Amino acid sequence: MERGSWRFLKTFLPLVFALHPYFCHAEKAPNYSFVREATSAPRVSYHRIIVVGGGTTGCPLAATLSFKTSVLVLERGGSPYTKPGRTDKVNFLIQLYDTSSDSYSQQFFSEDGVSCHRARVLGGGSVINGGFYSHADPQFIKEAGLDEDSVRKAYEWVEKKLAFRSPVLQWQSAVKAGLLEAGVSPFNQFTNEHIKGTKIGATIFDENDHRHTAADLLEYAEPESIKVYLHATVHKIIFTTGTGGSRPRATGVIYEDARGVRHEAYLTKDSKSEVILSAGAIGSPQLLMLSGIGPARQLQAMGIKVVKDQPMVGQNLADNAMNGIMVPSPLPVEVSLLSTVGITQSDNYIEAWSGLNLPSSPGQMRTPVPPVINKMYMEAKKKFGSSLNTRLPGGVIIQKAGRPLSTGHMELRSTNPNDTPKVWFNYFQKPEDVKMCERGMETIIKVVNSKSFSRFRYPSISTPDLLNLTAALPSNLRPRHPNTATSLEQFCRDTQMTFWHYHGSCQVGKGRPCRVLGVDGLRVIDASTFHVTPGTNPQATVMMLGRTLLLVVFALAPYFCHVEKAPHYSFVQEATSAPSLSYHSYIVVGGGAAGCPLAATLSEKTNVLVLERGGSPYLIPGKTDKVNFLLGLYDTSNESYAQHFYSEDGVSSQRARVLGGGTVINAGYYSHADPKFIEETRLDQVLVKDSYQWVEKKVAFEPPILQWQSAVRDGLLEAGVQPYNNFTYEHIVGTKIAATIFDENDHRHTAADLLEYAEPKNIKVYLHATVHQIIFTTGTDGSRQRATGVIYEDASGVRHEAHLTKDSNSEIILSSGAIGSPQLLMLSGIGPAHQLEAMGIKVVMDQPMVGQNMADNALNGIIVPSPLPVETSLLSIVGITQSDNYIEAWSGLNLLPVPRQMRTPLPPIIYQVYNKSRIKVGKSLDTRLQGGYIIEKAGRPLSTGHIELRSTDPNETPKVWFNYFREVEDVKMCVRGMKTIIKVVNSKAFSRFRYPSISTLDLLKLTAALPSNLRPRHPNTATSLKQFCRDTPMTFWHYHGSCQVGKVVDNDYRVLGIDGLRVIDASTFHVTPGTNPQATVMMLGRHTAADLLEYADPKNIKVYLHATVHQIIFTTGTDGSRPRATAVIYEDASGVKHEAHLTKDSKSEIIVSSGAIGSPQLLMLSGIGPARQLEAMGIKVVMDQPTADNALNSIVVPSPLPVEASLLSIVGITQSDNYIEAWSGLNLLPVPRHMRTPLPPIIYQVYKESRIKVGKSFDTRLQGGYIFQKSGRPLSTGHIELRSTDPNETPKVWFNYFKEAKDVKMCVRGMETIIKVVNSKSFSRFRYPSISTPDLLNLTAALPSNLRPRHPNTATSLEHFCRDTSTTFWHYHGSCQVGKVVDNDYRVLGIDSLRVIDASTFHVTPGTSPQATVMMLGR
Repeated sequence: MERGSWRFLKTFLPLVFALHPYFCHAEKAPNYSFVREATSAPRVSYHRIIVVGGGTTGCPLAATLSFKTSVLVLERGGSPYTKPGRTDKVNFLIQLYDTSSDSYSQQFFSEDGVSCHRARVLGGGSVINGGFYSHADPQFIKEAGLDEDSVRKAYEWVEKKLAFRSPVLQWQSAVKAGLLEAGVSPFNQFTNEHIKGTKIGATIFDENDHRHTAADLLEYAEPESIKVYLHATVHKIIFTTGTGGSRPRATGVIYEDARGVRHEAYLTKDSKSEVILSAGAIGSPQLLMLSGIGPARQLQAMGIKVVKDQPMVGQNLADNAMNGIMVPSPLPVEVSLLSTVGITQSDNYIEAWSGLNLPSSPGQMRTPVPPVINKMYMEAKKKFGSSLNTRLPGGVIIQKAGRPLSTGHMELRSTNPNDTPKVWFNYFQKPEDVKMCERGMETIIKVVNSKSFSRFRYPSISTPDLLNLTAALPSNLRPRHPNTATSLEQFCRDTQMTFWHYHGSCQVGKGRPCRVLGVDGLRVIDASTFHVTPGTNPQATVMMLGRTLLLVVFALAPYFCHVEKAPHYSFVQEATSAPSLSYHSYIVVGGGAAGCPLAATLSEKTNVLVLERGGSPYLIPGKTDKVNFLLGLYDTSNESYAQHFYSEDGVSSQRARVLGGGTVINAGYYSHADPKFIEETRLDQVLVKDSYQWVEKKVAFEPPILQWQSAVRDGLLEAGVQPYNNFTYEHIVGTKIAATIFDENDHRHTAADLLEYAEPKNIKVYLHATVHQIIFTTGTDGSRQRATGVIYEDASGVRHEAHLTKDSNSEIILSSGAIGSPQLLMLSGIGPAHQLEAMGIKVVMDQPMVGQNMADNALNGIIVPSPLPVETSLLSIVGITQSDNYIEAWSGLNLLPVPRQMRTPLPPIIYQVYNKSRIKVGKSLDTRLQGGYIIEKAGRPLSTGHIELRSTDPNETPKVWFNYFREVEDVKMCVRGMKTIIKVVNSKAFSRFRYPSISTLDLLKLTAALPSNLRPRHPNTATSLKQFCRDTPMTFWHYHGSCQVGKVVDNDYRVLGIDGLRVIDASTFHVTPGTNPQATVMMLGRHTAADLLEYADPKNIKVYLHATVHQIIFTTGTDGSRPRATAVIYEDASGVKHEAHLTKDSKSEIIVSSGAIGSPQLLMLSGIGPARQLEAMGIKVVMDQPTADNALNSIVVPSPLPVEASLLSIVGITQSDNYIEAWSGLNLLPVPRHMRTPLPPIIYQVYKESRIKVGKSFDTRLQGGYIFQKSGRPLSTGHIELRSTDPNETPKVWFNYFKEAKDVKMCVRGMETIIKVVNSKSFSRFRYPSISTPDLLNLTAALPSNLRPRHPNTATSLEHFCRDTSTTFWHYHGSCQVGKVVDNDYRVLGIDSLRVIDASTFHVTPGTSPQATVMMLGR
């Protein structure tokens, strides 16, 4: 092709390269004070880190480093912000082919004849590319040896600034549908992840089509620690060599500004100072060679002094060749860059763009085109008009291969760093790359020919015509051949283009991360170090690496990896070696899923003993591997990890007896709790997240998804269990890949691995230590019992005692599981008294709820024999339905016994299948059939049972009733789940794993015939799903509920009525946390222990009690400057005064947190307040400077039924911002003689009928409860006045409740809501039918709840009722308001070193109750 015809290439290629949009922010250009022209730089400067290249890697790298050290960035180009809109999507082509001296893109041709670009601008390639944003292929991350957690956080750090969701309009939608039709499945929705199938990717163009770039990441930088110089072209790295001829060290760089003036930048003398090259896959090796590091022969030919002969610099340069098909469209199409991508099984990436009007008129083509093309042009010109500039609407669908094998090299063209080197990519040098391209082109042809894409095709233009048209375009300088359009092989070789994904020219070898081999103080961190490109587009990963590699290389963040071999714990010993008596701060009974993380965390700060009844999971390597799942489960030896038993329901069950607990014997499935569970258990969500991550660094992995699991996944989607959520830890409705505790080698990791976190000197773990009893003591005054120790027995039958230390925080924590924990409580005398006495156990506390509410998630399923071999897989794919059924599957475990072992006769076809496909699975087992199970379980079963002791032997499993399917709703749930399974089994996606001759009914009969439990079968077991559910339940041992929060333990897991004793395990759950509880049980162990350990560092804190502060002491400068708080005077309980002074540190402060009454009182006592009032009290005025509360009104409701003792749990928040709450069972109602006004006769009658005795110190009172309301933001405010100068005397306080009419109206609305609640059907059983609502208002008004007068219409007018009966929950606020007494940082206005941090600073109360917010504010 003549170079003159490059005019069209300039207009065509840009469109081809518009292939990558994704997301970013920044509505206007940031103003960086640290970014300047190099002309302003000093001639010589010194820095800890020098980064050469402010591009896609350099910007995040420098921003991150700036938080720890001083950084200089030298960028050869200018700023992307100087010309607003220049980089917007609409100007993509214009700025790409700008040939001016300050253009952002430097164009060149590779020696292969392909048009290429290099960025020269702050932000690098992210300023000129097509904008597509996608994460790396997970294989790339693994091969690069990067920590997945660090990678995830770094991606998120990038995405907060510059990642957006791509719009998908008509053309992109057609491409998406065409890809799916072409078999590029499944559809993965919008995702940043690199996943096989079709997806919508992200873009760095925002919703207004403004581009966001790596330069935006400099917003994270610490301005004081960073300098960025623009138009700073580095000519050379400066090296020094030791006198002994030791290896060279980089010590600085020489760079030139826009005026040609030379500058020198040197590293400081710090041993960690470094020069980091981030100039890209062309710029970094070029600078190394210009500085004397490269192939000696080439350097010498250029007259460059050789610092180090390094022949690999510039070698292995690679690029992902791009080929495609141009498709003229009969319809107008949107302007789109790359949004939809198909990632094929062969690792081709199929993408598309449209609306850039790519094809020029036929006269500009390189070769003749078919007559139909000429005709099409004429028709389109008439249709669309001359404004199209004789070009046709359309688009391009392109492909590129993921990992090309062909590589090239680069050579210096001159010693001028502005001159692009000679570059050979050697596209398609390797035959495998050509074959990859052909496969990609075949996929494109399928898309173009798909039904979905047909409306964007001219029917008269054939696929060969499109290939001819594409080949005719002047897309590169390579020659065309006669068979270019007829041979896909030749088409690939002749028509390649590029997206500038250059990589490999400074590849990572052995040694420290990214250090230049043989040279000190020098690294390369950019795409030049990659062996392969990271995925569909490298920009996201290059930015991520700029962040992540620093966290690794410079130790700015922790790096974690999984355990490869069994740990050796010095603190884990057999109980036979334990002393007969020992003392500990914490004793944890049970080293299972909760006990291990709990003990590991506690050991960080205190002394812990763990007593585990089983042995170690590490003694027999491989015993717990996936392949031995069943063998381990049904091992009946004394040393087995699983203790088998049958529940009283006839279901085969297991209990773990091994360090690590259930995580050692289960199927390995790992998933977070349902968010609803976390909300209901009121756990700290931040700590929950941190605790999950703490667990996952040791035991969680992404499972492989092979043929059976893939078929189940696709079958679930076909069955409507949507959407597809990819791999995730989260509990989300739809189909997902869950995590597993089996690693990539199928080795199991367990909760015992979490003991690697433990502090060895603070922990002891005894194995085969069976606890027989908890020891209790009672105070001499007969006060409540306290747990003080345990008695346990070792494997030799010798008894030991472990006691708590005298520390008030010492505790015994039961983590023995939903069977073991209530069993030990009962063996120790805490449980239903009648049951304990029958066993001869001394009753410590009658607690009838211990062992009650025992529940389990019944499991039902269908077994499916397979005509094909299937992988050995446990639970990997899960479908979570809208009705909260969980559908899972396993395969290849050869669970089907031979027919003679079946419980009932089978259809003849089953025997035939056995004869055809039986396989041998081991000497110890019989001949069994390959296949798998698809199972379902319900999320929140309503049926519950209980536990009863079988004997006083702790080794003997109690009697357990789960009462599976006692509640009809559970049966309905099971039926819904089974129907979903049947849809999966009958789906097209699953068909190849089905024998066509075996019907679904046959499969149900086969499953029912299995000896899966001891329950009887019925004639209709296989024909009625209801009966099938009742007859065939199994279990995955998700037992829970036997020591429920609120019934056996409180919200902090303390055993009710007992001191020093907690239960922390699944026995406390009301429901199971989601698909599988193990992740949450481990998280709970970590979470609760973190809660137990005080946040405060004891050596840095002192707390004095009964210390009443009388005055703050102030000093004022000699110049009369503003007062500064310097000390306080406080008095102890004996009346002795003390002084506490601040240190001389300028940051020392006094912080007043004495509440909305105490804080203003102390300010006034110290001379800060209204001068008039202070002077009247004789207080010296230091500085001359409203109070509010949420009034509470209610209705008291006597109840004909006993009610629980409850405080505020339920709250109703109305649209009008009233808060409706209630409490009960506190027997607050005084006897009638204490009432302020006479009551209706019915009330006296109720008293007489239902009065109860509540203790010697109380009178006879009436059971019942209160429902009350308060308003969210009262307008009425009051004030405080000192009563005296005694800080112990409460000031005079006026709240002026209901001074504002709006507050009265708010109260009336709230009272009307309460009346609706009281009169509701739901509440009726707690109402005396004979007591009317006016009677209740009368009763409430009669209570001596305040000193305010009552009026004749108090009970008949809600307005008067509100004014007369107001009470309070003491939500005082506003007496030191922000903006009036303190500033936005809570500093007292006009005073130094003094803050107020409490509710007195609030303008309004934060919500229903302020306490959470006040504590948060303190933090």
